[in-house]
Amino acid sequence: MGQEHISYILGYSSQIQIDYLCDPFEQSLERANQIITEFSRDPLTQIHEPLLLRNEKELLLHVESIDLLVIASPNYLHTPSLLKWGLHDLTILVEKPISVSREQHEELRALSSSKEWKARIWTGKLDEAAI
Repeated sequence: MGQEHISYILGYSSQIQIDYLCDPFEQSLERANQIITEFSRDPLTQIHEPLLLRNEKELLLHVESIDLLVIASPNYLHTPSLLKWGLHDLTILVEKPISVSREQHEELRALSSSKEWKARIWTGKLDEAAI
């Protein structure tokens, strides 16, 4: 899903750049980086190469320079990621489902209702026609 989001984001505007790619799987990281290269429209323009990271802790070190974070990890990791990133002033696009258990839901609800929560969350709309 992360690779799909890269193509959507870069297809939306040539003014957007992706500064970081984070994935623990080398093949996925390389493919995501390749997609960015393929989206370079102007052969005279130098491609902005993102910093490639292998874990979320490394990425958190750069939180102050992130405007939009896309969380496209396995479903059960969405809530743990949101609990870390939600404490920072940024916009987060997270894949559905946001939580996979009542425990995750309650934990996320409690933190997101507190004064500590700073993030803005986007998620895809459920298409009722697909149900």
